[in-house]
Amino acid sequence: MKAIPLISLGLSLALGAGAIFFGREFMSGDGGEANAAVAAPAIAMTQIAVARATIEPGKLIDASMVEMRDWPESAVPAGAMRAVTDLGETAYSRGLVVAGEPLLAEKIDTTGSVLTLAANIQPGMRAVSVVVANDTGVAGFVLPGDRVDVNEFVEAKDARGAPEDSRRSADVFAQPVLKGVKVLAVDQTFEEGLEGAYPSNTVTLEVTPQDALLLGAASRRAALGLALIGREEELAEIIAVPKVAPPKRPQTRPARTVRAPTTATVRVIHGSEDAQVSTPVAPPAAPVKLTEGAS
Repeated sequence: MKAIPLISLGLSLALGAGAIFFGREFMSGDGGEANAAVAAPAIAMTQIAVARATIEPGKLIDASMVEMRDWPESAVPAGAMRAVTDLGETAYSRGLVVAGEPLLAEKIDTTGSVLTLAANIQPGMRAVSVVVANDTGVAGFVLPGDRVDVNEFVEAKDARGAPEDSRRSADVFAQPVLKGVKVLAVDQTFEEGLEGAYPSNTVTLEVTPQDALLLGAASRRAALGLALIGREEELAEIIAVPKVAPPKRPQTRPARTVRAPTTATVRVIHGSEDAQVSTPVAPPAAPVKLTEGAS
């Protein structure tokens, strides 16, 4: 009877040892799978150029505005700058670039012809903006690059002398202010080649400094309207180069020949007598021609 408890104790120890062994194997197997999950390949990273701070449109970009930042290779936008040197010697922002935004080729101008309104103004000209309504702005069909006539509409009592090319309807005079001026921008858009109507409230024109003053005064005095000039008429005006008369050559008169006097008056004082006597003058001697080696 004493052997039975010993056998039970032995079986219990054997079962306990087996449970411990298989438990360790099971735990070690789960740990291997976990370690395998941790050791999975990481996401491929690269570096691209991003804006260190906000860059305004038309701003010249230098190295201090750019920084390199790690970026997932699979998420790199098309046209992203991979190095600061990709900007070249001169680079301008075509639009607003916020801090941390990747620098894209389509938003960077590396040609030096920065797309700003100031760059589109011809030397000696000025940009002046006028407020127009939908009806006075040719229903939005006035676009950058077009040429327009600027007219003003004033009451008859305010009309300035009723010029010959003015027209009157009831108590309102319509009279021209400027003709054939170039449209630089419509609202905030100054890129040429737009299509269709572009409703706007402000149109910017290219005028001379004197016309800038005239346009400013007219905009304060009366309502302004724009008359769009057709492309064919505009092209004809550009091609028709006025003939310039050749400069007049300065007329030169032949030099006058001064003849040597043939007589001279000599004052003769003899004692108390004072008299003037005319005497012939010898002709000037002919120039002597010097020969080589003559002393």
